[in-house]
Amino acid sequence: MAAIATRGEKVLVTGGAGFLGSWVVERLVSLGTPVRVIVRSGENQENIGALKGAIEIVEGDLTDDSFCRDATRGCTRLVHLAAIKKNLTYHAKHPAGVLDANVRMVANILSAAKDAGISRVVSLSSSRADAEWLESPHFGYAWSKKIGEIFGEAYRREYSMEVTSIRVESVFGPRDSFDPITAQVIPSLIRRILTDEENPLRVVAVRDAVKNFSFCEDVAGAIASILFDPIYHPVIVLAPSYAVSFQEVVEAIRVASAKEFVVEFLDGKNVERPTPIDVSLPQHSVESPLPFRDAIQRTVGWYRDHA
Repeated sequence: MAAIATRGEKVLVTGGAGFLGSWVVERLVSLGTPVRVIVRSGENQENIGALKGAIEIVEGDLTDDSFCRDATRGCTRLVHLAAIKKNLTYHAKHPAGVLDANVRMVANILSAAKDAGISRVVSLSSSRADAEWLESPHFGYAWSKKIGEIFGEAYRREYSMEVTSIRVESVFGPRDSFDPITAQVIPSLIRRILTDEENPLRVVAVRDAVKNFSFCEDVAGAIASILFDPIYHPVIVLAPSYAVSFQEVVEAIRVASAKEFVVEFLDGKNVERPTPIDVSLPQHSVESPLPFRDAIQRTVGWYRDHA
């Protein structure tokens, strides 16, 4: 990890009360960085409850341009995490709504950041911004992330802003969403297994297909590192914490949950396919990830405590 210098800096984090955002805010606070967090009006702030004395919280709507301008004043760096991000089923049903909201937010916050004199922006992109996903069921979400990268490049070219888009895949861990409507692969399987919802457990995936997963604390650490890294890249691919098969995922949850069940793997047209890493882009490696089963154990433990 690059040396981090935060003296004289104030970092604005959008989406800071969310799953990944709360881990980023926690990491920045641990570095002694003053942090201002944008949360949606009425949003549950439980994830950052323990940090409230150490951070500044402002409530508002990132699709409101005037709010973004007020929120960015006095900040020197920005982490843009706020987005509509759900699972494949939700993205397939709501491509227009997801695209519209995400593009409005990134356009507003980058414009406000430019006017506020913010020197470095780290914006969370996705492996879905890669070309093969742009016509997938993730259509609206994938394009919103691709357009976010294009916005970043345009601001770099015209205004010399250092906007880094970080491509990340399948983040999981404590504080994740386990809502059946929005949960992604790992939290969805954890919820289904621990609630004894079905037996046999039917998993729509190829048993031996290897998929990349990123642990929340690894991603938070990488974002903080890139935010203060003196070396700038427009787009960075964050190396995954793990590359494991769907069979290994199910088995790790079985061990962590101490549940016994039968598993049936079903291949279907909307299966989440493994995403190859774009090796043409700069890579940022993860430092000393937890063993995969330990990461699953922590995630299962958090779910049990909060279900």
